[in-house]
Amino acid sequence: MLASRGIMSVMVEGGGNTIASFMEANAVDEVFAVIAPMVIGGKDAPGPCTGRGVARVDDAMRFAHTEIERIGTDIILHAWKER
Repeated sequence: MLASRGIMSVMVEGGGNTIASFMEANAVDEVFAVIAPMVIGGKDAPGPCTGRGVARVDDAMRFAHTEIERIGTDIILHAWKER
């Protein structure tokens, strides 16, 4: 529907469920992940991507290219598939 309106790119910012829904729909070709130097932990702590996940590592979404940038104490991981 968006492509029919000339929209070829969408930025999605959300929690684990939102991110998982786009990944499960195979609608992700680029990721920016901000990693802060802290550990929240705990079995009930929210993760960056929830959803069903994959049964095997071989089924994981993979990206061909990565860049890493440091901003203050945070790390930004930029990963993308072939364009």
